[in-house]
Amino acid sequence: KNTKKFLEIFKKKKIVGLVGYCLRYETTLKKFKKILESKDFGNPLFVKIESISYLPNWRKNIDYRHSVSASKKLGGGVLLELSHELDYLRWLFGEVKNVYAKLTNSNTLKINVEDNAEIILETYSGITILVNLNFSTKSVSRKCILSGTKGLLEADLINNSLLFKKNNKKTKIQFFKKSNDLKYEKQIKHFFECIERNKKPLVNFREGLKTLKLVNAIKLSNKYNRQFVVAK
Repeated sequence: KNTKKFLEIFKKKKIVGLVGYCLRYETTLKKFKKILESKDFGNPLFVKIESISYLPNWRKNIDYRHSVSASKKLGGGVLLELSHELDYLRWLFGEVKNVYAKLTNSNTLKINVEDNAEIILETYSGITILVNLNFSTKSVSRKCILSGTKGLLEADLINNSLLFKKNNKKTKIQFFKKSNDLKYEKQIKHFFECIERNKKPLVNFREGLKTLKLVNAIKLSNKYNRQFVVAK
């Protein structure tokens, strides 16, 4: 109810709102989306998405145990912290119909929130997506792997690269400019373009709300140990 009122106020007053899901500005994912839409790899059969990292290494000179990420009352936990993956999977593959999820705390970091999320999603177009979110592992990986009817396409967000394996041909890898700041610079530039040139926000509040509804369905699935339909 409050969310609906909030959105109505923004619309009425014509306020520009942009949600900070910065991975939509990644060159690697934008190229991935373009290839996906070209059907060059055929129809998607299965998708695997992973974001694996180590929370104590996220922020220098900060005790991770006292950060927002590690606090339940402040909305921490791997699910919300890495909901960027949930946003971009909706952007790439369409809206999610239902989910089954398991959220766990390994207790290795001594925090009171989940540090691992295993999620199985099904989109309205019938694509099955397996997602692993984890910030308690010292190895680092951030990938989106598509198995299509004509081959395999892998986006690596750590190395800023795309791996192509079409049919039985030789594997190819394409690298892009590597910069941790570039996606944020593009996001800020886009925000000012929305204000000054009346451009449509790439991730508006309604888009952000859809991702939060997906987060809520994941939490309910974990709580009741069953598949949940994502609210529209």
